[in-house]
Amino acid sequence: MTEAGEEEVDSTPPGVAYVQTINLDGESNLKTRYAKQETMPTLGEALAGVIKCERPNRNLYGFLATVDLDGRRAVSLGPSNIVLRGCDLKNTAWAIGVVVYTGRDTKVMLNSYGSKRSRLETHMNRETIMLAVVLFLLCAIVSLLADIWLGDHGDELGVIPFFRKRDFSVKDDPDATYNWYGMGAEVAFTFMKSVITFQVMIPISLYISMEIIRVG
Repeated sequence: MTEAGEEEVDSTPPGVAYVQTINLDGESNLKTRYAKQETMPTLGEALAGVIKCERPNRNLYGFLATVDLDGRRAVSLGPSNIVLRGCDLKNTAWAIGVVVYTGRDTKVMLNSYGSKRSRLETHMNRETIMLAVVLFLLCAIVSLLADIWLGDHGDELGVIPFFRKRDFSVKDDPDATYNWYGMGAEVAFTFMKSVITFQVMIPISLYISMEIIRVG
């Protein structure tokens, strides 16, 4: 499949062709494409020239090019002079054109290449991965600082609040302690608590909102 710029004539007397772009942008109304007045009087086989157009891009509504006819005059071309790949020719029996983009260089392929996700979803996925990495680094830093703090205050953990190992509620046993799993376990617990504390950095609700909007 190709994208053809209408440089010549078509079957409609004033040089107008009608196309439907529902496969590209979802619009079912007919759009007009015009043949250049400079090329209409000449038959396709007798017309010679050089087309200079912009590099392939994703913009479905823009096209910039010029055609040098017989090396003497330059005629400008725009979006109204090109029929994109995926368009349907309507109310027009035939049209003569020249191919300007083919294969993966066509606009429809550039917009669907690699993934069918929108650019917003791709950008959001990338941002979410970056936030997850930041969250992991932040929790790792908190856990490292907790390990350093526990190491510096190891002798005080028997009575210090929130890390107290001794259970003073048991009067019969002065050496009674709470369930103490060791310093390594406390660091692991600190990491998990940090994940719970900072998990609001990951915008999970944004995905849900986008899906609801899409359904709507």
